[in-house]
Amino acid sequence: MKTLKYVALGLSAALALVAACGDDSGGTTTAGDGDGDGDGDGGGATTGTNTGSTGTESTTGSNTGSTGSNTGGTTTGGNCVPGEENTEAACNDGCDNDDNDFVDCDDFGCGEFCNEPGPPAENSNPTCSDGDDNDGNGMIDCDDPGCAERAACDAPLDGESAEGDPNTVCNNGVDDDDNGFTDCGDFGCSDDWNATVCQDLPSERNSNALCSNGVDDDLDGLEDCDDPGCADPETGDPREGIVVCGPDAELDSDLWAGLIAEICSDGDDNDGNGFFDCAEPDSDFGCTQNPDSACSELTNAACEDGDDNDGNGFIDCEDFSCSQNPNVTVCPQKEYTFADCTDGVDNDGNGFTDCDDNGCKFDDAACAFTPQD
Repeated sequence: MKTLKYVALGLSAALALVAACGDDSGGTTTAGDGDGDGDGDGGGATTGTNTGSTGTESTTGSNTGSTGSNTGGTTTGGNCVPGEENTEAACNDGCDNDDNDFVDCDDFGCGEFCNEPGPPAENSNPTCSDGDDNDGNGMIDCDDPGCAERAACDAPLDGESAEGDPNTVCNNGVDDDDNGFTDCGDFGCSDDWNATVCQDLPSERNSNALCSNGVDDDLDGLEDCDDPGCADPETGDPREGIVVCGPDAELDSDLWAGLIAEICSDGDDNDGNGFFDCAEPDSDFGCTQNPDSACSELTNAACEDGDDNDGNGFIDCEDFSCSQNPNVTVCPQKEYTFADCTDGVDNDGNGFTDCDDNGCKFDDAACAFTPQD
């Protein structure tokens, strides 16, 4: 079963990359390397990817106005007024005032003027297995319709976390089930909602800082350049955009930006993963999801400069690299972390709570429909 899962996730990730070019309707920030090669392009989702699922929640909207005599329309008639779309008037006039293809409540700038928060929910694996009536409807856990298809109500988990207390066996540095994967690097741990030690961890890939800090940040038993997210485990060659690994490793952080700029503009697939440089559709996450790269959209400065820095068709706070990034404070944050997706609260006030929110759809530990074995 586990072999099939790794293959399936590799295929899923390939489809997700294609979707990222034109769909900003959902996603996740915690990353997993679904194909086992550590490159980040072949499995899971990396913070800021703009992949998502279809459903009832929508991040796109109509470009037609309500009423009006000329272009766009306003609720009182007349022309649309160009400018920022972040006031009560601008968020209710039926116009795309800031010309970003998002109208009124579909524009992130209108967050505080739109949507009533969704009701409390009991629809995640943790809330469907805690013995509480989280949404106050008189039905508890698997008796609640919101839990009907959740993995917690299907069958017990089988895998490394089943070898004992999940937070102990998933953080002991041992491959307890002898399948070649250790601790949070094993899906038996990372997909177990009871193994909270493995949730919302930083991804040890696409980051020169995390690949050189002497810490096993993602708790997979591998540290820095020994982690496949930083370098090829067979050759030792660094991933594209990583300059702290390999024979020419550079540990002076002041030089990283310049070196990455050269690597991410040379037209070469430096790590042989099928992706290279910054330009879509073949861009490498090592360039576009690297905080030290000029073609990434991951910092406060890049998320408010009005430019599509990573070339994916989404600018600033409309890019999930900004709105699903805990390091960015200039954008309203979406509901996407394990903590947010399992607390029964509509954290981003968009009317969708926990596993009903597209931002949570790809968090298997929170919202998986079938047991992960």
